[in-house]
Amino acid sequence: RQLASPLVLVLLGAGVLALALGKVVDGAVVLAVVVLNALVGFAQEWRAGREIAALDALVPERVTALRDGARVSLDAAALVRGDVVLLEAGDRVPADLRLLDSRGLAVDEASLTGESVPALKLPDPVPAGVPLAERRCMAYAGTIVAAGAGRGIVVATGARTELGRVATLVTTADPGETPLVRALGRVARTLTAAILAVAVVLGLVAWWRGFPAADALLAAITLAVAAIPEGLPAIVTIALAVG
Repeated sequence: RQLASPLVLVLLGAGVLALALGKVVDGAVVLAVVVLNALVGFAQEWRAGREIAALDALVPERVTALRDGARVSLDAAALVRGDVVLLEAGDRVPADLRLLDSRGLAVDEASLTGESVPALKLPDPVPAGVPLAERRCMAYAGTIVAAGAGRGIVVATGARTELGRVATLVTTADPGETPLVRALGRVARTLTAAILAVAVVLGLVAWWRGFPAADALLAAITLAVAAIPEGLPAIVTIALAVG
């Protein structure tokens, strides 16, 4: 996919033709730019994939719950709806919980709401349909208990949690194209068409003026490589990766 840009394809063709005409250094430089851009683009997508996979790490391995009136330590994957989970400062919430009681309970919900300040949690019910960030009687999977303690009953686990829905949407969504990618695509297509047209005209004029066919072709290749902004794909990719 890294080689799908029209500009990159023209560069590939120009590099191969330069090598075929014996211009090893010129062809190698052009192909090196293409390879570098492809490697940086791959690294960018790989890092993005790792960030998405990191969602899986937001579920704790062990939790403290009440079963048959006794405190037990459970694997988070063993929780089911109806289990009562005990929360303390520093815990990661293992499932979506409806709070039964709280003692100064504050939960960092930045992973879901983007709020930088921990939300104070109370067991009092809230009106139906309020935004997620205002559901003070709920604690959500993947969030962090910043202070206090409390108890909550499991109402959703795994992919049915709010965090699970986010993970599902991320993995199933159509990646589509951003406005930047569409704009760059238009620029690339326009530049490619114009450059190829001028290069063909130059090659034909050189051939018509009596230059050998190889020299005419080399002149056309030289113009195409000189006119194509070889650094554009690499610079855009690196800038996005840094961002």
